[in-house]
Amino acid sequence: MKSPIPEQPEDDFQQGRIDLARSVGWRAYHTRDSRRSEPGFPDLIMVRNHCMIVAECKTDTGQCTDDQANWLEAFDKIKVMRTQLWRPKNQQQIDEMILNWGR
Repeated sequence: MKSPIPEQPEDDFQQGRIDLARSVGWRAYHTRDSRRSEPGFPDLIMVRNHCMIVAECKTDTGQCTDDQANWLEAFDKIKVMRTQLWRPKNQQQIDEMILNWGR
């Protein structure tokens, strides 16, 4: 009888995806130690040209937490994205953007 294929550890699976993405020109970001970060933020943010991938990595049997699912849903709804460099001297404009943009 053939034994089942062992499940690939999440870290190995994730690192393989990062390595592959970088080898073909993606910029890839992963927070190594998220203990003091917002709960559930996705594992990977990858950008190449005009595309962005937001991914949560799990084993074949791993389950998303509610926080992880909520973050993925929020990213999935994005229709417009802006990039910003924020400095304290621009706080008034930043605060106006936070309060008014994306309503």
